[in-house]
Amino acid sequence: MSTFKKNILANLVGKTWSGLVWLVFLPVYLKFMGVEAYGLVGFYLSLTAVLVILDLGLSTTINRELARLSVQKDKRETMGNLLRSAERVHWAIALIIGCVLVAAAPLIASYWLKPENLSVEAVRDTVILIGLTIAFQWPSALYTSGLAGLQHQVLLNVITGTTMTLRAVGAVLVLWLVSPTAQAFFAWHLFAGLFHTSALGFFLWRSLPQTRRRSRFDIKLLKGLWRFSSGVWGIGLFGTVLGQMDKIILSAVLPLAAFGYYSVAALVSSSLYYLIAPVTSSMFPRFSQLGSPQEQGELAQTYHKSCQLAAVATLPATVLVVLFPSEILELWTRNAQVAHEGRIVLGLLMAGTALNVLVQLPYYLQIASGLLKLGFYTNLVSAIAAVPCMYFFASRYGAAGGAAVWLLLNLSHFIVVVPLMHRFLSKVETWRWYVVDTMLPLGACALIVGLARWLMPEGQPDFAKAAYLGLALAASYAGAIFSAPDTRRWALAWINWRRTPL
Repeated sequence: MSTFKKNILANLVGKTWSGLVWLVFLPVYLKFMGVEAYGLVGFYLSLTAVLVILDLGLSTTINRELARLSVQKDKRETMGNLLRSAERVHWAIALIIGCVLVAAAPLIASYWLKPENLSVEAVRDTVILIGLTIAFQWPSALYTSGLAGLQHQVLLNVITGTTMTLRAVGAVLVLWLVSPTAQAFFAWHLFAGLFHTSALGFFLWRSLPQTRRRSRFDIKLLKGLWRFSSGVWGIGLFGTVLGQMDKIILSAVLPLAAFGYYSVAALVSSSLYYLIAPVTSSMFPRFSQLGSPQEQGELAQTYHKSCQLAAVATLPATVLVVLFPSEILELWTRNAQVAHEGRIVLGLLMAGTALNVLVQLPYYLQIASGLLKLGFYTNLVSAIAAVPCMYFFASRYGAAGGAAVWLLLNLSHFIVVVPLMHRFLSKVETWRWYVVDTMLPLGACALIVGLARWLMPEGQPDFAKAAYLGLALAASYAGAIFSAPDTRRWALAWINWRRTPL
């Protein structure tokens, strides 16, 4: 099996497992901590995502540069020096983040978050633990990108899957045996985050080619990459604002319990990123390697195939959740109140996140090709327009208003921005991306799941309802696979036990 196929399979298993761990254990967290305390978990996840902007584009740069340098001769020393330089910058940023969040914890607890049943002191202590947790796990993004760029994605997923399981199972044991509080939850996450970062860093350094000289900090290497890194940072800055503004604004506008309901719905919709991650993690280094003018034809073919795979991986689950939001929430959380409060928000968030997921590969292709200006200005204009809209609709209509803005924002990117991206890339066909790569799988999923929605019997017991939805999802995946030409070819080759090059 080729390295590329191994990476796809490893990312599929690893990302799916990581997503399932969160989805399986969230109802347990809700049972022990309650919805209001889980709102603090939602705040932590949002804060972690927002602080990615302080990465300064270094993680993506390391991914791209290690991928490029790994296929060039006599670059072993450069690879080590580059990683050492970026590593020291990352740890310095981690120290600053930890100090600032610990110092700001009393203000956040008193003036930003709105607890109703939790004491301000408990929220303050939890925010301090959140700050330390984020600081210790901060460099893990750099190490993850480094392993991905070196194509050691099987190893990466073994480490991530193991630590994710340790984090989830350990959190449940701590909540059960020690204390069912947010403080205990994040105390365990602090330990698990440090372990995860240490493991990733250890194995990344062992994966680098051996050199005679010890790797050293070299500011010249970072200066040579600052244009690309700053461009990636600019795209990431406004992309993060767009992706997390709903949660940040709602955490300040809504009571903590209401924000907890929103966080539950947001977690379900974010599961799509776990489904797309196997494709994007494998394709970005490959896009970077196919950057020469002579390889543009192969790059375009690889791109369209990966877009079909991304659509097939994510659209069946999307359509099922959009058409069955209440049933899925109640089966998952075993809480009718969560299902009632979150059903509309979940449908809107899931549809918006699906559109966001579909434009991921066009963005990654742009970045790998070094075409950063369009993504930067697109996200800048979108942030300027969307942030005030989000605040207005969230203040006026609550969680549903924020979710609706998220959907409209991603719809505009899907319709307007993707064709603009394709104009700058030779051999890439916009009509093929819309019709073949995206709309054919979407149409098949909508037809199958829509029929299941229409035919669903009333009053089923939970196990029968779960089985019915599982069959609908399986049929939807089968329809999506056989509706797209490349995934259909791969499926038929697998069925016939033939080897077909990816």
